[in-house]
Amino acid sequence: MLLQPGEYTTSGASGPRTVCRSFLLATLSSDPVARQDNEVSDWQETLAQQQVGHVLVVDVPSCKVLEVQKTLGSLQTRQNMEWDRPTPSPANGPSASRLVIRGYIMSNTCTQMEATLCCLQISGAVGGIADCTVGLQAGFKDKTFLLAEFTEPEALLSFSSLYAEVLFLSGRAALIRTEASAGRWEEAMTTRMRLAPSSCVTKVKWRPSHMGGRVWAQPSATSRQIQTVRAQAGARLRGHSPGSSARDLISEVSLQGCLGPEPAMLLRNLMHNIATRAQLQLAEVDPDDDPSAGQWKMCIEASTGKPDGRILVGLQSSGRARELERSFHQAPVRVGDEMIQVHVTNHMVALLPGSSQGNVEGAPPTSRAAAPQN
Repeated sequence: MLLQPGEYTTSGASGPRTVCRSFLLATLSSDPVARQDNEVSDWQETLAQQQVGHVLVVDVPSCKVLEVQKTLGSLQTRQNMEWDRPTPSPANGPSASRLVIRGYIMSNTCTQMEATLCCLQISGAVGGIADCTVGLQAGFKDKTFLLAEFTEPEALLSFSSLYAEVLFLSGRAALIRTEASAGRWEEAMTTRMRLAPSSCVTKVKWRPSHMGGRVWAQPSATSRQIQTVRAQAGARLRGHSPGSSARDLISEVSLQGCLGPEPAMLLRNLMHNIATRAQLQLAEVDPDDDPSAGQWKMCIEASTGKPDGRILVGLQSSGRARELERSFHQAPVRVGDEMIQVHVTNHMVALLPGSSQGNVEGAPPTSRAAAPQN
């Protein structure tokens, strides 16, 4: 029997196919065979032999890699360790330039507890270097690690006081080991989302293979707000700058309930009053056209060919978009002799320049008073 596989060529559908196989040679004879102990032949000399135990993963910003390597090189660790050269991190991308340095514990008798103590020692050594994380590679298979989802790596790094180990999976997800409670995480996540909705942790949950991927902690925000934050983060990763596209400045004004016998007339009167109060110059365009700055259109329901109660308004600037949302969202507007409540939304307003904190789409809601009516 040969331990090392050898090349074995057979005929394939598209030509010769070579695969690596191990061979077993058996000899048949009619003469009595004396039983001998099994022998294994080694047809290739062993070039090198190395015992490798646990692996540590140190994830660092590219600009800090030399400082980290110097720190690790002078550190007297609990176990004999060798450090690999830096390689790109899974979190490396346009929003963060990061590298990974792997450390190998050169002992196959090192226990999990001893490896964890080594990890804590190295975490303390590089803890003074900003935005560095440490984790045991065994955490990729450890079901007690939680899966954190975020908009960018910097968002997770702001929670360094809550986690013990981090293993990045991508620029928007990582495995973490934490000893903090879910309540502390939810409080910190809510505060972060309110102050910086474009750079926050959106969810911490169990891994899909453990407890069905159930949510462990998430900020106190609606599902729609969390989805908006994720969509905005995806736009940034694709190189889209919020506010650079005319579609970012299109706000939606909608009415709920029955529109009456003449919905088109109702919507035109509504937009006239909104434009007058907001001091906007708005012109109606055909429902089949996209409104540009200073234009608006009705949205038509395909089955009936009548307005469905939604209006798209093109605005000149991000300030106008925020002003329209602040003044008219869930506020009554007079149309004729009646007061009608409207809803104003703009999914990109949270990332537009100059957004106010805690009062934007995508951030946890704060109290809001209706605009005064004349």
